[in-house]
Amino acid sequence: MQTAYMAVRTFGQTSLLEVNTSKTTPYLAEVTNITRNDTGGRAIVDFTLFTGPLSSIVVNDFGQVYRCSVSGGDKYVDLLRPAPEDEGANERDHFWHLARCTHVTDYLLASKSSLSQIDIRSNDSIELFSPMGADLITSVEDQQTEHIVKLSSTRELLWIDSRFPRNPLLCYKHGRQFDRSLRVLTSPMSALTLLTSRANAMVSLYDISRLEREPIHINALPRCFMSDPQANASYVGQALFKHPFDTGPDAFSLIQLSERGSLHQVNLSMSDEAVATFKISWTTEVKELESQPLPALETPYAGQAYAETDLSATYNQIFCVHEQNRERREEDSATVVYDLLETIPTFWQEVEAPPEHILTTYDAVLRAGDEPTETSRADFLTESIINSTRGYRAFTQGRLSAAALAKGASWHKNITGTLQRLDLAFPDDIQSSIAALERYNLAEDPQRSAQSLRYEKEAREQLALELALSADVFSSQPFSRASEEGLALEDLTKTLSLAGEPQTVDFGYLRPKPKSHYKTEDPNEDVTSMGVRSLLKDWQIGADPEEYVFTNHYDGSLPKVQLTQNTHPTQTTESIPQPLGTQRPPTIVAASTLPARPPEVGRRMFVQSQPDFGMVLPSRVFGYGSQAPLTGLPQTQSSQEYMMSTQILPGVHGGRPTASKKKPVKRRVGGF
Repeated sequence: MQTAYMAVRTFGQTSLLEVNTSKTTPYLAEVTNITRNDTGGRAIVDFTLFTGPLSSIVVNDFGQVYRCSVSGGDKYVDLLRPAPEDEGANERDHFWHLARCTHVTDYLLASKSSLSQIDIRSNDSIELFSPMGADLITSVEDQQTEHIVKLSSTRELLWIDSRFPRNPLLCYKHGRQFDRSLRVLTSPMSALTLLTSRANAMVSLYDISRLEREPIHINALPRCFMSDPQANASYVGQALFKHPFDTGPDAFSLIQLSERGSLHQVNLSMSDEAVATFKISWTTEVKELESQPLPALETPYAGQAYAETDLSATYNQIFCVHEQNRERREEDSATVVYDLLETIPTFWQEVEAPPEHILTTYDAVLRAGDEPTETSRADFLTESIINSTRGYRAFTQGRLSAAALAKGASWHKNITGTLQRLDLAFPDDIQSSIAALERYNLAEDPQRSAQSLRYEKEAREQLALELALSADVFSSQPFSRASEEGLALEDLTKTLSLAGEPQTVDFGYLRPKPKSHYKTEDPNEDVTSMGVRSLLKDWQIGADPEEYVFTNHYDGSLPKVQLTQNTHPTQTTESIPQPLGTQRPPTIVAASTLPARPPEVGRRMFVQSQPDFGMVLPSRVFGYGSQAPLTGLPQTQSSQEYMMSTQILPGVHGGRPTASKKKPVKRRVGGF
């Protein structure tokens, strides 16, 4: 039994399979694969088995024809025909079809505009057909009878004798719309010709035959039917098939492959009796599948549509007209650039309003010149006259440097180190930036023009210039620091006072602005509250924050002042506790040097027979109070402990309530 072979072509590769019937159930065995690497890196668009079971011919989307053969388990791929030279690379069409001839030394190659018969031995070709006007070839069928070639185009069906190609045997217009997926098929056991399409389910039938030694003639008028109830159903592949066990002489099947991978079979038969319509019957299994809901499959290219746009005008506007206008503007603004370079050293003296934020070198240059014609939301996106060849030349020559701006600025900083931490590839200077940007140059091509090379060099220089102008920052106002000469008189008074009020907070570059609800602004008003100053008073400018030790004055573990009772009070020397916030040492006073105390107000003296116990009452606890502490109290005959009397508070409502005054009586003045 002769071994059967078949080929399966996909977008990635083409597989040659062997149908093995040595076992009870036939199975497929892979013989070899033909990939894009075998066909010059191009996709395979058609494939046909040629002279033997292990020999085939393939064509890629460039029109190159290769022969693939398998011998001893090894694959051999040879180039039979190179790509045609009459078509440019931009005008190539990916439509190429192959077909077998009755002679094993010939094959048919069809493109959209021609059909040729090629000798595989000498690679000589004979053009059989070339459509006229806008007509394009859509398919060609294998040569089944001697010298007869059948093909289809977007306008008609043709039968051509390869010996007399200039005079077709028959041309039949099918009347279909313009469709490049039309394909002609011939039934295996009859003269019936079918015309199918991938765009819809319509199938046209043509009963055209040729008897021996007779011309080709039409037996009946063409007919059509729908292979699917949905007229817009699309099939990626269609073939005619006759089962070997089917005994009917005029019965065959149309096999269709849908985009979702399902196979559909339409059984057809011919009869001498006239029938009104074709009937399509579905099996029970297919009807059950139709009742089940299927998930919608959306292909990634379902929403795409073929569209062709000519972008030559846009390309010309971007790379030609724009560059020409830029060069013209640079020539017109040559004197303006030179004037701008002269005003750079005196920028800070001539600026009308000092800027409130930090500026880069590019910002200062942009503000020093005239207002740009095209404004932007950000200064670094606004094109300036310094973005030119003269600006780059002035920077490399030192005429546009950050040192000239730094002389008049209150503060200047080079941030190249900071930028290099954010981007390791940030250059140190403009020369290293030029060298780093050369890796983005276009590939070398001998066909590149000198103008293209000049545009590339100028673009690289402009980018390096902008990076260099962003490496230095300036400020018109300095960073203020705490005064090193000492505290002001008012602050010194507050420091020496017993109240211990914390000092004011000094700010650097960023200063808060007081917010007043009464729309009044006081420049001398302190924007920090007492609580904020109390929290920040322990900090010293310049101190290491790692060595700071926080002391919580509200912690319960701190020693508290306790009341002590002495039976024999003695004169002791007691130091005055230092108030919080003072900057002087405590004063030490001896008890013997204290003057005699005046009699205390608000204390009541009681006479008793038992001795009393003196009590030491410190007048200041944690730095509060205005009187010196008592070192001792004289022994008195009292039955109760000393108690503090009430004190009248200052203010309108701080005194004791007074008796209400009587309302004065009005007296009459004058007589009756």
